[in-house]
Amino acid sequence: MKTRKHDLIVVGGGAGGTATALRAAQLGGKVALIEKNHLGGFCMNRGCIPFSHMAIASDYLHKISTLAREMGIEAGSPKLNLSVLNRRQDELIKGMREGIRGLLTKSSVNLISGDAQFVEPHTVIVAGQELTAENIVIATGSKWASPRFEGRFRDRVFDGDYVLSLRKVSETLLIYSDNPFSLQAAQFLARNGATVYLVTTKRRLLYWESKTISSRITKILREQGIHVLTGTSVASCANKRNGLEVTVVSNGEEKAIVVDKLIYMKKVADFEELGLDRIGLQADDYLEVNERMETSVRGVYAVGDVAAPEQLHYSHLASAGGLVAAQNCMGRTSYLDHRSLPRILYTTPQIACIGLSPKDAKARGYKILTGMAPLNMNPFGMIMFQVYGLIELIADKDYGEILGINMIGDEVCEMAGEAVLAIQLEATVDDLASALFPHPTLSESLSEAARDCLGATLYIPQSG
Repeated sequence: MKTRKHDLIVVGGGAGGTATALRAAQLGGKVALIEKNHLGGFCMNRGCIPFSHMAIASDYLHKISTLAREMGIEAGSPKLNLSVLNRRQDELIKGMREGIRGLLTKSSVNLISGDAQFVEPHTVIVAGQELTAENIVIATGSKWASPRFEGRFRDRVFDGDYVLSLRKVSETLLIYSDNPFSLQAAQFLARNGATVYLVTTKRRLLYWESKTISSRITKILREQGIHVLTGTSVASCANKRNGLEVTVVSNGEEKAIVVDKLIYMKKVADFEELGLDRIGLQADDYLEVNERMETSVRGVYAVGDVAAPEQLHYSHLASAGGLVAAQNCMGRTSYLDHRSLPRILYTTPQIACIGLSPKDAKARGYKILTGMAPLNMNPFGMIMFQVYGLIELIADKDYGEILGINMIGDEVCEMAGEAVLAIQLEATVDDLASALFPHPTLSESLSEAARDCLGATLYIPQSG
């Protein structure tokens, strides 16, 4: 078997793998990138891109159906053509894949199609050839998990891919998930006529985020007709004449719910086929790495979903980790800073959480200040029907440094970048309170939330 030498081998062509390969090539490295399926990874092909596309369509439908008439727009009775939506989704993804391939080719990255397996820490085999490099980066991403509950449920239980390929919406659906995508899926299906049960094992939706955000989105989903069941698990499923009987358990009590289909949306790290045992690398749910993105095996790095818990499966985190790994592999010194990590969700209204929640800040020993700015008291928020919109700001009480910003409301995902910069640049509540924001915009409420931290709000009652 012929051996080909490289400076760096990247296994996986998603956001993390692509960023790693491009940056290493930019630094002069001879790079090989191995991908077994499509370039773009889970996010582009099966995750954040198609789910966001679906969510935006759902939001448009909602606004045209309900809010347009409040603005004097007579739009009749709009409905969503799923065939057209799916076709546009596929065209977008195809174009993005081709764009990535073009970037990698232009950067002289050696693209190889196939399943990679480790022979030893610096060697992999793929497509009948052996590749060696001083450093190897694992960027194999994640995949949908198979259901683990008992029962016979053939043709009635699906994973998240089902939502992205619908030709017709079933009448009654149960989504079993702790994954943030499940909230977008629930809204989309409910707005297209389905009765939706959203079942999570956790005591609250988005349990890792601020309780303020969690409680608001839960209330909104319930008002939209979605049956949200928290602290609930699926015990078994059984096909019946009238549908799929799902037995759920909450507080020790069983309950049967009959639905047309169950959608099981859980993502898990994808590393089983790499032969990690051959290099002495052990993993449970995902690969553990240090701030340099290096595993316990010297010269073997991991970035993206394969190196993170499910609630941190974000493409931008994968890309950031890829840049860090590439620079370390090419002889530089780089570390991943999680302080300003943004977590966004295209629900209606949107959610954007950046930095620490109040609970996490307290757990790290901070004494905190919190400020609130309701968007229904913001002039542009009033124009945009921001009934439940809110900005929550968390700051260090001793020095005023901004630790976290949580937002719920229309278009807040586009405001996440401002929050990232505030935290990244170690801005204080005084900095944000005195910043000059344009009027009328939702962003004005960032400074009002900062002023609330200081007990000096101008346009809203102080939160206490």
